[in-house]
Amino acid sequence: KMWVRVLEKLSVALDAEAGTYFLVGVKGRELVPFYSLGIPPDQLSQVPIPMGKGLCGWVAIHREPLLVQDAYKDSRFMTEVDQATGFKTRSVLCMPLMDRLDLVGVLELLNKREVPFSEEDQRFVEAVCQAVSLNLRLVRLEAMLNKVTAHNASILENLSGGFLALDLRGRVIICNPAAKRILELQEEVMNVPVEQALRQI
Repeated sequence: KMWVRVLEKLSVALDAEAGTYFLVGVKGRELVPFYSLGIPPDQLSQVPIPMGKGLCGWVAIHREPLLVQDAYKDSRFMTEVDQATGFKTRSVLCMPLMDRLDLVGVLELLNKREVPFSEEDQRFVEAVCQAVSLNLRLVRLEAMLNKVTAHNASILENLSGGFLALDLRGRVIICNPAAKRILELQEEVMNVPVEQALRQI
């Protein structure tokens, strides 16, 4: 959903006639059109892009951005895609979508109105895609951390034995219910120096 939104925003920002977000196929042998602007999705889906074929396939294999100002003069361009969709491609800006070293998709923008795409456009799209990739990774890491934290908290809550943990300053950072019961602690002891917490005993 995030990359779909990015494609929509970039198409508006760069005044592109069309664009497509490709996912890497299950076996990693082809690019599958997931979402498109300016081209009917049912027509586009009839033309899967093998890895290494066409401009998008080249980007997927080499994992480098590609700027082509006249598609029909580039030998890598697959004219059969235009024939299948009825769309006339002129200029192309194609960007690999990476998660660290892994390719997760390809973003393609077609036909900037008025003038072809420029190197400045390429740098802009590359910066946007890198920022989004980084933030998506941070979101996934945060979700994973929250899951692990919740799992560990559940284990501590249900331990029959007491568990008391301190930070480097000697303050209580974890005190499970069993520890409170065993030590007969009546007051909240979190972030309290352990000496002060144990005075309640």
